[in-house]
Amino acid sequence: MLTQVIAVEQAGIEYGVKVLAIAPGVVDTDMQTEIRKTDKNDFKDVDRFIALKRDGALNSVSTVGEQIFKIDHNEQLESGAILRVEGS
Repeated sequence: MLTQVIAVEQAGIEYGVKVLAIAPGVVDTDMQTEIRKTDKNDFKDVDRFIALKRDGALNSVSTVGEQIFKIDHNEQLESGAILRVEGS
């Protein structure tokens, strides 16, 4: 909602900015590696993150970067759009 409100506010400004929200999904980073090493007593949801890796459900850093680059260069997207990065 914040993205959409800012987009409306910016639309009324002569040199307003375009505002987009990008949800990258769960990305396979070094932090994910550390999370999967965590003891279940310290982090009750660790099994979920282990399963995401096992099942190939994590987005790769390069995929997310490429998708964000494409989004950034897509002139047809309207300000206030909320976008999800898909793929791994």
